Amino acid sequence: MSRKIKILGIVCLAVLAVLLTLGSAAKPVPNIQLRATFAEFTDAGIPCTILNDAKGPYMTGGNNSVSVWITGDFGDLFFKFEHHSERSMKILFPYAYSDCGGWLPDTAGLYPDLPDEPIDFFRFQTMSSDSYAPPKANFLTMPAGTPTRVRLWTTFCTTKRHYYFMNYYQTQNKTSGQVEVTAYDTTVPPDGKLDRWVMVPVSSSIGEADIFKHPETGNENINCPFGRFPMPFKLVLERL
Repeated sequence: MSRKIKILGIVCLAVLAVLLTLGSAAKPVPNIQLRATFAEFTDAGIPCTILNDAKGPYMTGGNNSVSVWITGDFGDLFFKFEHHSERSMKILFPYAYSDCGGWLPDTAGLYPDLPDEPIDFFRFQTMSSDSYAPPKANFLTMPAGTPTRVRLWTTFCTTKRHYYFMNYYQTQNKTSGQVEVTAYDTTVPPDGKLDRWVMVPVSSSIGEADIFKHPETGNENINCPFGRFPMPFKLVLERL
């Protein structure tokens, strides 16, 4: 074998090694799949205002119409069911009216004079990238047993109207608010891996949320406010 062929072989092997390294580095980090349940909760005598449907915990599935996970890279929470999914939920809104938005939707058949308006899309999401506002938290590395604040983006639609938002506590911009998350390592003995998270509104807010709606046409930078109302909830997330 000539010297040129040997050198060419070495170069090819080096290039192959680099490509294999790049290929392995480019593999996405798998998401941590979850079981999500809105749990019984009372804040200042007000019952929980976000309720499950009657189909058990929310988990990823249904032809990708439901997504419930923590991202494996930045530890962000992503909980969503798509439009026309087989899953839904109930938000027990107050009996409130706004000149620009009409009545808040009756998603649970509470008010006889309002039409039923079931939830058709729902999303809870945290975002850790630099372009989003703090506070931020990695759900996979946050301290166990210590309430941690994180900014949450919440969007929901009904079968008749779209683009509602609920901003909990110190709202910094028009589509998000802060909540508290407490993480737990429930393994006995503890194995150092968080496997349960409990999310509630920040306690000093008495579970209140600013509720508003974006217009469905025209200038979506203009919000339609309904006011600030007690809206407590408790979301329990468990690693599968």
